[in-house]
Amino acid sequence: ARPSVRDRAWYYLAKIRYQRGRLAQAQAALERIGSELPVEFREDHALLRSQVLMARGQYAQAAALLRAQVEASRAQARRND
Repeated sequence: ARPSVRDRAWYYLAKIRYQRGRLAQAQAALERIGSELPVEFREDHALLRSQVLMARGQYAQAAALLRAQVEASRAQARRND
């Protein structure tokens, strides 16, 4: 499969595992996502990663990830202005 298809499949698998409460498996699936995840999934990917981290009690890591995503979104918005 193409890398973008593979990464999208890992994203959806992670999301399903998270929804079913399989946090370790969700984390493992998230770690398999490479750099070819389509752009339209990037914000959702960061949110899912942070949700898994919070559910596992890793609040500082989740907060850092969310802060980084906010900064990336702001930078993107400035480029689009």
